[in-house]
Amino acid sequence: MIKAIYIASPTNKELAKALEWEYNPSNTAAPIFITSSTGKSEESLVVSLEGLNAIYDDIPDTVQKVMARRNDTDHGCMLYYGDGYMTAWFMRWLQGDTQAEKAFVGDDAEILNNPYWQDVRKDG
Repeated sequence: MIKAIYIASPTNKELAKALEWEYNPSNTAAPIFITSSTGKSEESLVVSLEGLNAIYDDIPDTVQKVMARRNDTDHGCMLYYGDGYMTAWFMRWLQGDTQAEKAFVGDDAEILNNPYWQDVRKDG
């Protein structure tokens, strides 16, 4: 039923549990793209790099996954600053767009060379 997932600035697992929003990334079965930022509120409250890595690591290796953090952007802006990649992600998975796929796939994936994004992890 779900063909692809995009998550902008997910709440770290500990805070989610405290807020009774608990989730389990190991249940993920669809291709997933996770974004966050290096902004102050993101790092100190929402999801640090360590927290984002923990989410990524909990997702099964059988699932195609990508994570990246936007430089110098805060939590409230992530819906806007990630929209180009979000669009490419859904075009790849929902429309089979091979041009959009180049943003994420291979050693020369566009996201790896974008100076506005860092801490990129991906399979494939």
